[in-house]
Amino acid sequence: MIFTDGITKITDGLTLYACHDNPRIVELGSFGLNGLENGRFVPDDFRHEHYLLIEEENKRVLISGCSHRGINNIVGWFEPDVLVGGFHFSKMPLDGQLRRLAEQLDSYHTAYYTCHCTGVEQYRYMKEFMRRLDYLSTGKTIEIP
Repeated sequence: MIFTDGITKITDGLTLYACHDNPRIVELGSFGLNGLENGRFVPDDFRHEHYLLIEEENKRVLISGCSHRGINNIVGWFEPDVLVGGFHFSKMPLDGQLRRLAEQLDSYHTAYYTCHCTGVEQYRYMKEFMRRLDYLSTGKTIEIP
């Protein structure tokens, strides 16, 4: 086991990022998730979350888990060509805020493959406002040109 913090280069073209100190432009809270500090529960800051950047042949592919630090923030930090990960929007209402988040994501050149915690209804709603958004489910294969 190797403990990582900050930026960890695994090999050429494969780097793990923690982004602890990166600014959050979009703040969506802790989604009700908490951590225990000094015997009391506090909102989780998701310092444990990491992002894997794959760089090969002028392509930048970012792998994110549930994107608790905010998918809009994460895309802004990396501006990847392709992002694979959840958006953690499954509890968000289908309203103007979700539309604005979708439109902001669509303003990047990124192709998105989202899954699980995005929410199926939220995905369908966002798809109306995003040109490069696809749903990735178990067993599906994607090819990145």
